[in-house]
Amino acid sequence: MTQAPRQLSPAEQAAETALAQVFDAIDQKHSFILEAGAGAGKTYSLVQSLQHIIEKDGATLLRQKQRVACITYTNVAKDEIQERTGNNPAVVAETIHSFCWSLLKSFQPMLRESINQLPRWPARLEEAGQTTEGKTIKYDLGYPTVKETEIYLGHDDIIALMVIFLENPKFRAIFTKRFPILFIDEYQDTDKVFAEALQQ
Repeated sequence: MTQAPRQLSPAEQAAETALAQVFDAIDQKHSFILEAGAGAGKTYSLVQSLQHIIEKDGATLLRQKQRVACITYTNVAKDEIQERTGNNPAVVAETIHSFCWSLLKSFQPMLRESINQLPRWPARLEEAGQTTEGKTIKYDLGYPTVKETEIYLGHDDIIALMVIFLENPKFRAIFTKRFPILFIDEYQDTDKVFAEALQQ
């Protein structure tokens, strides 16, 4: 006796419809926001979206030296995404600070110049009797510190600097060339100014 297929619940039907719409937006190269309550399967949808891109365009992205970026807010979320996408080399899952710093750190002259636009840094440098000239800008423990040859940035500085850098057309071009697709997990928790800068 053949069993009738199980009927999907209204919540499951809604999830399937939403996922189909997400896939369509990805295929059409359109931006989108997926909003849902706790326990509604947002992480599942994110992983399925990444898998969709891997299967459809993963090899092409890697040939072009491009990757999909997925910004998260915790190391637990980052590890889960990496594990559930099989640590695929076409996907970069990082916490927001690590991801931004990986892009910023190569632009030392621009970092030295931009630090002076951040709140508290001109006063901090003056108090230390230092300037940014010739110093290496670093980000490690997240504590702002001025040393003889190095300047260590704080956590808040990373996002603020990323916003400043995104105003620069050359940096934006490099960013979008390397990461033509960007996912932000927990978008509602993202700094508003940073989110707007990403949409330029």
